[in-house]
Parts: sequence; structure tokens; C-alpha cells
Amino acid sequence: MKISIKITALFLLIVSFACNNIQKNITSPDGRLKAEIVEINNQLFYSVSINDTLIIEQSPLGIKFENEAFDFTSNLKITQSDVASLRDTLMLFSGKQKKSYNSCNELILQVVNNNGEKMNVVFRAYNDGIAYRYKLSNNKNEIVEDEISGFKIPTGSLAWAMESRIDNEGFYPKQKIDTMKAAIYVMPFLVQTPSNKFILIHEADVMSKYCASSLSGNSGDNIFNINIRYPKFKHTNVNYKETYELVLENERTDIIASPNFSSPWRVIMVGETLKPIVESTLIEALCPAPTQSDVSWIKPGVSVFPWWGNNLANGDTVALKEYIDLASAMNWTFVEFDVSLIGSPSYAIDKWKTTPWVKRIVDYAASKGVSVYGWDERRNLNTPEKRADIFGRYRDLGIKGIKIDFINSTNQEAMAFREACLSDALKYHLLVSFHGDYPPRGERRTYPNLMTQEGIKGSEYYIFNWQPPTPEHNCAVAFTRNVIGSMDYTPVAFSTPNRTTSYAHELALSVVVESGWLVMCDKPEMYLNSPAKELLSKLVSTWDETKFLDGYPGQYFCIARRNNSDWFIAGINAGDERTVEIKTDFLKNDQTVKLYCDGNDAFNSCEVKDVVVSTTKPLSITMAKNGGFAIYISGN
Repeated sequence: MKISIKITALFLLIVSFACNNIQKNITSPDGRLKAEIVEINNQLFYSVSINDTLIIEQSPLGIKFENEAFDFTSNLKITQSDVASLRDTLMLFSGKQKKSYNSCNELILQVVNNNGEKMNVVFRAYNDGIAYRYKLSNNKNEIVEDEISGFKIPTGSLAWAMESRIDNEGFYPKQKIDTMKAAIYVMPFLVQTPSNKFILIHEADVMSKYCASSLSGNSGDNIFNINIRYPKFKHTNVNYKETYELVLENERTDIIASPNFSSPWRVIMVGETLKPIVESTLIEALCPAPTQSDVSWIKPGVSVFPWWGNNLANGDTVALKEYIDLASAMNWTFVEFDVSLIGSPSYAIDKWKTTPWVKRIVDYAASKGVSVYGWDERRNLNTPEKRADIFGRYRDLGIKGIKIDFINSTNQEAMAFREACLSDALKYHLLVSFHGDYPPRGERRTYPNLMTQEGIKGSEYYIFNWQPPTPEHNCAVAFTRNVIGSMDYTPVAFSTPNRTTSYAHELALSVVVESGWLVMCDKPEMYLNSPAKELLSKLVSTWDETKFLDGYPGQYFCIARRNNSDWFIAGINAGDERTVEIKTDFLKNDQTVKLYCDGNDAFNSCEVKDVVVSTTKPLSITMAKNGGFAIYISGN
């Protein structure tokens, strides 16, 4: 066996194996996770185990282009393997952790097909997951015909997954793997195996190189394959025909692989409990680091959302000032001023460009220490010229960011649109939120000006009064959708009569929900007169550390998050009254703090009581039916 050693900044050790001694497995740095690759009848398969317990059974690997020379789904031979140890530092402006260190072992398998073309299959094993991707050597653009990557789930497993819809605003119901027959399921896709191991299937590093993939339904063998084909969109609502639906009808649906193509990472986050999955930053770790050097202007924060409480507020200077005053009084830093809704009930029109008081509102907000971000939609930003016009006007007005709506697509063309918006917004020092969007794929690492994304059934559905969020939904998305990135849920809807959650449950969502722009949806008086005003005024949207405390998908969720030396602890419950024992041994010392919890009138208010949080004794908290709690612990 011939061994060569090469040291670089990223690759600490590379060991190259001769063809007669090819390594076909890779193990995580802590030795617990293992991926094994095999050749069967000249086709590639892989499996994943944790502590020798199989959690992904033998599953297919492969991709092919329309150009038959690049068919890597059959007639393959592994000719070489390289192994490396990698270490990377992850820095995020928003997220579960500001800074983390990611170590993995990497296996690169060189594969040759019967046309003599070569492909590398790259596997990485982290302590909290396995990821793999394909790297091809095409010298020109090619069209991707198919990808057969799959995930074979053990029989008897449970899953929490959403069926495909263009807005990604659905529920994540608990289901039995063996009976999941829908055509397409959205990622992330959470699984509990019969051995009580947990896996979350997702992808990373997509952007404009590919479509945002999904999973096909169970075909009868418990294999869920990567899906890259979506039905061609046809408009159904005559009221929207000339808006975003027109864009979708004309959108390309094929995938163009650029030269020396690298596919997105296929990711399997793994834990013997739910803790490593909830706390994982693996999705961001697999994405490229940002290339821009000037990022000092990027400042996430808590925002107010006038449209939710008053859908005509964006054309009303009095209402807008009330929300700006709310943000100032609560020490929050943003107001969402949907400038393109000035002409409501129309939307996404140009009236704002000739409305003199837009500048006066922005300046009024600035005088109160509040920044403004605006709103527009895809069809108004889908060319470089349109973006230059609107982004330039925002810069001149002093608007600090933009919510971009009605994308409603996972096709490659839509992915390229998102990346173009983020890239251009950087030039104008604009922060970005995407709505009518998909769950994140780690984009905010590469583009730190990305504050948040929708792709969630959130509080706006209380306004629609159509299948609004349920307590079970809130306790499911904390383990699924929000695990993989910022979630623009727009929480804390105290005033809606359409909820079944308690007041304390709604309050707790301000900590449960992770989002770079934490967008508080309710009316000014609901926060200014809240018994929890003191806690609400301390809210932040960035975290140095996140600790999963307890919970189970769809039932309950308890989390602790740290910003500098301050801690926020919160829990939400679905179903009957529940008592939880919260360990606070991560604190520096015992202290008396305020607990905001369910009281006698749990729907309309919360009880505030003094409790002692201890480094040695768990805190026992009872949550009412569909209830919750929240605690703020000052580090001073």
C-alpha cells in the first residue's frame, strides 16, 4: 500500500490508497457514525449506522445527464479512494450558535463508467451526521436527466414530513414510514427508527447550481428517492394570473449542470436522541464561507409587522408611526414597512416611488433608533435592471432591507433568482428575507445578509382563518423546519381568537422560533400592555449557544438559548397538561428569576411568579393544555 501525506489549511491529512486497497467506508471523528459503500452488479449503494445499529439500509447512489456519456447510475467501477480529516470554523450572524467548530472525516471514491468518464462520490462523516455529493468532470453545460440517490428507512420507523406544496406552508404530521405513499415529500424529513435513533434528511449547498430537491414517496420498499422533477405550474386563481403565477408558468423546469459540476450535499443528520439534531449546525457547515470582507453592517434584530394587525397600515402614516413607537419602546430594532402595499388593496406597484412621505417615515424610524425594511415580489425583481432600480431607491431612502415574496418555486431558475437577489443586495448593503419560499439549505452562511425565510405555516394563517397553526404543529416544526435554518413564523399572536394555544405558549414562541429577523406580529397594545412586557423587551434574534432541554415532536419542546451572558428558556406543549423537569446546570449560579407561565386564565394572560433556577436542582414547571412558559435570566 502506498501512502502519501499532504497538509493544507483545510485538509490536515490525505491518505491515497492504491487501486488494490480501496477503502469503502468512513467513520465520524468520535467513531460512532459510519457510512459504507458497496458495488452490487456494477451499481453503487451505501448504508449508515450509529454504534453498529443500521439506520439507513442499503440505498442507491447515482446521477446521470441527458448526455449518455455521463451516466453514473449503472455499469460503474470504483477505481480509487482518498481519505482526509477536515476541520472548519463556522461563523454565523444569526442562528443557533455564533461560532462552532466542525470536524469530519472525508472519503472520496473515484468511479468510472463504461464510457470511460470519471466521477467522484464524496462522503463526509461528522459526529452529528453523514453527507454525500457527486463531482463530475463535464467540460460544458449538461442537462441533468435523473438522480437516483435514495434513503432506505428501516421498516416500522415513524416520520414527520410535509407533503409537497409550492408555498411549503403545510403541516408535519406523524406517520408510519411503511404507509407514506404521497408522490412528493418536502425536506427536512424527520425519522425515528424502531431502535429509537433519530435521523433528519435534508440537503445543503444548493443555490443556483441545482433545484431544491424533495423526496419521492415510499414505493413499497421503504426507499425515499431524491426527487428533482416537479409538475409544470398552471395558474388556478384568476386574481393572480398577472402576478407571480405568470412568472411560474414561464419558468424553466430543467436542471443545467455547469462544467465540473458538484451536486448539492445529501445530508443525514443523526442522533441517538433528539438533542444532537436540534442543536446541529451541519447544514450551514456544508455550505461555502462568505467571500465578502465588509460585513460590519449586517445586524439582525427583532422587528414589528404592521400588516398582520392592520393590512392597510402600510398606507397609513399614523399607524406606521404607532408601530415604530412600539419597536422603540420595546428596544426592538426593525419595522417592516411594505412600501409596495401603499396602494392597498393592490400590491407590488410603483406608487411608493412617488410618495413623498415614504422618506419621512424612514427618517422618523431612524430618529427612534429603528431601521426599516421593505417588501416587494419576484416579478418586480427578476432582472438585474429591476433590482438595481429598487435596491438603489432603497439605499437612497435609507431602507435597510427587503422581504422578497411570491417565489413559490424550487426549480433551478428560482434558485438562481434567490442567489442573484442576495448577491446584488450585498452590493447595496441590504438585508434580505424570502417569502413564498422553501425551507433553507444553509444559504445564510454564504450570504450572511439573508436574515430569514418563510416556508412555514405561521401566524399569518390566523388572519386567513384557514387551517391555522396548531399546538401540535408548533411542537413539530421545532424539530423539523426550524432545525435547518431561520424560520419566519411571525410569532406571538396574543390577540387572535383563532388560536388554540395558551398565552404563555404564544409568548414562548418568541424564544422557540429561531430567526435572524424575529418578526413580532401583533398590535402595539398587545405587547405594551402585556404582563410579559419586561421579557418581551429583552428579546434578541441572535444566539451564541443553544441547548435542547426536552421534548418530542408534536408533543412538547423545551429549549435554552444564550445571547452573550443572558439566557432565555422556553417551552411549549401540545395536548393535555404536562409537567417538565428543566435542568439548569449550565448556569453560573443560582438566582431568583421571573417565570411566565400558564395561570387560571391561560388563554388570555400568563401568570408571573418568582422562581429559583439552580445549578444543582431541576426546575419543575407545569404547562397547561396547549400551554407554555418562558424565563429570562440576566447574566449581569
